[in-house]
Amino acid sequence: MTDVSRMHYLKTNKGKIIGGIAFFVFGLILGFALNKNYNPAYYPTSIRANDKDFLYINPLLACNISENKEFAEYKPLKDLINNFVGKADPAKVQIVSLYYRDLNSGRWFSSNENELFAPASLFKVPLMIAYLKAAESDPQILSQKIFYSSSSTDLNNVEHYKSPIDIISGNYYTVDDLIKSMIYYSDNNAMGLLADKMNPKYLSEVLTDINMDLPSATGTTPASDFLTVKTYSYLFRLLYNSTYLNRQMSEKALDLLTFVDFPQGLINGVPPEIKIAQKFGERTELASGQVAWRELHDCGIVYYPDHPYLLCVMTKGQDFDTLSSVISGISSLVYSEVDKKYKK
Repeated sequence: MTDVSRMHYLKTNKGKIIGGIAFFVFGLILGFALNKNYNPAYYPTSIRANDKDFLYINPLLACNISENKEFAEYKPLKDLINNFVGKADPAKVQIVSLYYRDLNSGRWFSSNENELFAPASLFKVPLMIAYLKAAESDPQILSQKIFYSSSSTDLNNVEHYKSPIDIISGNYYTVDDLIKSMIYYSDNNAMGLLADKMNPKYLSEVLTDINMDLPSATGTTPASDFLTVKTYSYLFRLLYNSTYLNRQMSEKALDLLTFVDFPQGLINGVPPEIKIAQKFGERTELASGQVAWRELHDCGIVYYPDHPYLLCVMTKGQDFDTLSSVISGISSLVYSEVDKKYKK
């Protein structure tokens, strides 16, 4: 067909062509509508950079994922976990909240996700993020030196899971070194120095940006229960997706979190060769000198080969050892199910 003939055909048959396209599109829509199993929320899609230069992040470029309704495919796993938690001593374990998310598909499920907890040492992650955000525009911030004097209160004394390596009084430390101590060993003294040197207005802006507005605070960490497991999980998603910090800083943050020294939690539920970027937090609430309750949390990304997932568990009860065994038990159940699904 010549160009002239083609133009004549298009003009004379314009109505038929448009009608045919409309009929075809209508047929597609009708087909989906008649399929009772079709629900757009259950067909999440995401486009990622898949940049092999990074080990711990996979930048998100675009997505279409349901955030309002968890996915029914995880009901058997959720039932397993609820059954496991139900066997715990109720005198020692009062509340267990968890959030799971497949980082490839975005599919998720949760349990008791609306329960409120105190972040405790989990707050060290947003503080790290605030410093790394500032370092994006001023890299010299990380090399600034801060003097540590033990004349101030030793903040590590109150912890059950104490820092194995404390910063030493009388020494200068770079901001980068203090961030490492704060994350690797959950050193409260390092966190105290960093929190004191951070401009409160800047930190507040960062916390607002990452949807972690704080109530009134006592010391360097918020005291009241205000944080949900799903809200905190958002921080690890920001880092993995590289949607708040740039790629280099997101990678740096998750790399630091892979060195966290807390073998009693999530990491105790997976094989030793599997990398985890995690952060734990603990809190003891006293009343009249007696323990009213304790909180123990562990959240992180488990780098199962080609199928990384996010798992965050927050607990409240009377006994840290029992709470840690619940966290590691849940981690083991989740890993086992993921391994069954994807093991080659």
